[in-house]
Amino acid sequence: GDSGQQVKLLSNYFKLLTMPNWAIQQYHLEFAPNIESSRLRGGLLRDHRDRFGGSYIFDGMSDLKSPTRLEHKVTELYSQRRSDGAQIRITVKHVQELAPNNPELLRIFNTQMRRNLESMKFVQIRRQFFNAAGPKPISRHGLEIWEGLTTAVGQHDGGILMVVDTVHKVLRTENVLHLLGSLQQSARGSYKDEAIKAVVGSIVMTRYNNKTYRVDDIDWSKNPQQTFETRNGPITYMKYYKDHYDKDIRDVNQPLLVCRPREKDTRVGRTENTYLIPELCFLTGLTDDIRSNFTIMKDLASEMKLEPSKRVSNLREFMQQMNRNEQVVKEMNQWGLKFTESLVEVDARQVQPEKVVHGNGLKSQVNQMTADFSREMRDKTMFKAVRLDSWTVMCPRRDMPNAHDFVRDLLSVSSPMGVAMQQPQMVTLDDDRVSSYINALKNIPRETQLLMTIFPNNRKDRYDSLKKVACVDMGLHTQVMLGRTISNKKNLKSVATKVAIQMNCKLGGEAWALDIPLTKMMCVGYDTYHDSRQKGLSAGGFVASLNRTLTRWYSRVSFHQTHQELGSALKTHMALSMKQYQEENDGAVPERLLFFRDGVSGRASCCRVQEWEVGPDPEPPHRDVPGQRAPACIYRGHQEDRGTLLRLPVVERSRTRCQGP
Repeated sequence: GDSGQQVKLLSNYFKLLTMPNWAIQQYHLEFAPNIESSRLRGGLLRDHRDRFGGSYIFDGMSDLKSPTRLEHKVTELYSQRRSDGAQIRITVKHVQELAPNNPELLRIFNTQMRRNLESMKFVQIRRQFFNAAGPKPISRHGLEIWEGLTTAVGQHDGGILMVVDTVHKVLRTENVLHLLGSLQQSARGSYKDEAIKAVVGSIVMTRYNNKTYRVDDIDWSKNPQQTFETRNGPITYMKYYKDHYDKDIRDVNQPLLVCRPREKDTRVGRTENTYLIPELCFLTGLTDDIRSNFTIMKDLASEMKLEPSKRVSNLREFMQQMNRNEQVVKEMNQWGLKFTESLVEVDARQVQPEKVVHGNGLKSQVNQMTADFSREMRDKTMFKAVRLDSWTVMCPRRDMPNAHDFVRDLLSVSSPMGVAMQQPQMVTLDDDRVSSYINALKNIPRETQLLMTIFPNNRKDRYDSLKKVACVDMGLHTQVMLGRTISNKKNLKSVATKVAIQMNCKLGGEAWALDIPLTKMMCVGYDTYHDSRQKGLSAGGFVASLNRTLTRWYSRVSFHQTHQELGSALKTHMALSMKQYQEENDGAVPERLLFFRDGVSGRASCCRVQEWEVGPDPEPPHRDVPGQRAPACIYRGHQEDRGTLLRLPVVERSRTRCQGP
């Protein structure tokens, strides 16, 4: 491109260098007599490590790769099986010297990098590596943060590069048994039902081996005193954990957590359930309650969100430590490899920021440093402002003084933004019970356009009940606020501005817009949610733009149990959205259709989704509209490609990070 200002950026990539005349040899191995166990094969082969220069990668079956080339095309090696003293012949046949562009080399590089991290005492948890020796505690919230890395070596325009990105894992310091005890004391209904809701579907870590498991159930009939089968006969859970991990289990009557085998487990023959001790398990990740707690999230962000300069410093320090680790250097030298300590520089362009379009054609510049223009919104009319003549504020008595102050600021900030907002009806509640909110809701005037409710806390059952009655049963727009949010007088005007924008959009208004160069285009978004607690049940969310500025949208939700139902629902959504688009655009249909399908990863998944949702021969989504031409293909708008489908994967979570030097 030629627009914008040219800049140099530092990436989070390091270059991998190879020694002169570097090459990797591939061998085929045969064991006689045949050995079925891959572990035993590896053990027999280790007796001859020196023959391969001390470095090789063996797949456990027959394929071996090494930087060392043996003298003969066929070499016979002999090892003694320790179990019975039998002599095993290993025939090593040279297959080929791998070409520099052979994709197998990338697997070798990534395997060696995993060994490097293990040599540096990093602990592997799934596909990431963490520094288990130095977790950062956040004691006042009962949490701790594990810092880690994710790496990947790949072929890029600049050669063979390794991307390194920092990752974090949040663990709770209380174990699952403590959680179950808390639930037993506070549960309003069935304790076991509450425990299943809190634990089933979550990921737990067992610190004695730093492994993570997904909890599928709780077996209330089992406890640590019971036995299970091992190679050496039955053993109780209590004795097993004492013998293998030196762990004493204190509560002998606690139930056991059930982890069913995953697909990868069944492929290697593991079909039995795994049972875990709640006392030895720690929950990972963040609950909805934690995510909604501003103080906790702020403290977490201060530890996990790094400034660009700090991120660069950490990456350089990591590479320096790796290149000075004796074991890493020894193995890398054996392979003839070395990573540079300097980050890869990339050429980039800093483009001009977009201008935000407000009401009356006014435009404002976005602050590139903060990516924020909320302050500019306060004194400018919204792109499309609506009137709010009849609305109600419902609030417990103790929060009513703060509610009056908030409404005052809301009326103050809404006027400059073009929203004609009248004084609301104030409804005082004597308590904060769910029934009190619902009873008051059913008595508000029929002409009410929007209901604002003030909740003392974020109890889910109260929120769900009010939303169901207001939105589903009454078709009423709602705005829910927390009492602590409106009690902070310092930020009240800022909060009021954001809430006024939300209320305007919920009532059909449009906050702001951008200049979209393409015309007669419809943007469609579709995503699915799969309920982990209700196997087979999925929900699909569909939205489609209705105007040129992409500020007005049509939306639908559907529930389905099979992929065929999902595909049929999508076709119905498309047809109805086209009909709505036609009604709002003088009978015209879009010429271009830009479809964003979220929640799909991997080439195989993309192909399956296309087959289920689009089919082998896509039909025009407005085929029932007479006299209209088919829109251009999804993702493409050229007239000559009309009716064809182009699938373009979008990398949503890129590991690449770039910052100024």
